[in-house]
Amino acid sequence: MRYHAANTDTVLCNPNPCAQCGEPLIAARWSEHLSERCIRHVWECDACGYQFETAVYLWADGVAEQRRRAA
Repeated sequence: MRYHAANTDTVLCNPNPCAQCGEPLIAARWSEHLSERCIRHVWECDACGYQFETAVYLWADGVAEQRRRAA
């Protein structure tokens, strides 16, 4: 079974900005799979040291195809 990221294009085109200083963050410090379809990323700003977490939720091929057809 393959999975697709829900917001891959958005993440690649617009890196996460630091919530404190606005500096663009290109890569997470570390990531972990919380479940089969959820990945948590921990970010740390090199400019100011601020840390925060984000989560990416994935869906299976069938769900991705249904969403494309509905759009």
